[in-house]
Amino acid sequence: MRHSMFVFFFLWASAVYAEPDITVIANGNNELGSLTRKQLADIYMGRITSLPNGSIPLPLDYQGDSEVRTRFYKSITGKNMAQINAYWARLSFTGQGNPPRRLSDKATILQVVKKNQGALGYVDTISPDTNVTSVMTLK
Repeated sequence: MRHSMFVFFFLWASAVYAEPDITVIANGNNELGSLTRKQLADIYMGRITSLPNGSIPLPLDYQGDSEVRTRFYKSITGKNMAQINAYWARLSFTGQGNPPRRLSDKATILQVVKKNQGALGYVDTISPDTNVTSVMTLK
């Protein structure tokens, strides 16, 4: 009986405190379709300079090491923020690449995605919006 109560409480607590999915978004006019995790990782790590539809990607990121940013990079690359920051520091220092454009918050990311056809961003929650489209959902 005690064991089943513990299991029930654990499952309930997990459901109540589950982290929201991360939705990767693109401009509503972008005919990108869907991306694979590898393509998304390659875009955000600077290894892809054009999208499958031929447009140039504008990956958008959050400033600092927010919880959603940490989960996003862990999900697509398997790396922690120290590794991501070191990667970009090395590429920037050697002139081999620049990190995604960093913005202050979700509202700013949504605004830039709405205004730029090649923009890609990610948010923890999203309400239905006709100016952005979901490209991928990360659990």
